[in-house]
Amino acid sequence: MIPSVIVEESEKSGAKYMYCKGSLQSVSPAETMFGYTVWAHLIPPFKPEHSLFLGYGGGTSPELMRKIWGACKITGVDIEARNDR
Repeated sequence: MIPSVIVEESEKSGAKYMYCKGSLQSVSPAETMFGYTVWAHLIPPFKPEHSLFLGYGGGTSPELMRKIWGACKITGVDIEARNDR
């Protein structure tokens, strides 16, 4: 559970959240609440040659991966079509 004071402060700084059925699915910018969310644990400890994300969602994990490792080849697959990529 993320402490409410952390959520309130991140919302003041302009963070945007995507929820589905009450569950946090994505956050933008990706580094928001770093250490309090699961996405940081999905980033490999080395720069990958290519990554496949099943359940791409809002793209939080790929965005974090690119912030940490720079340009990475990433393929994202999701059940919902998105036109913003």
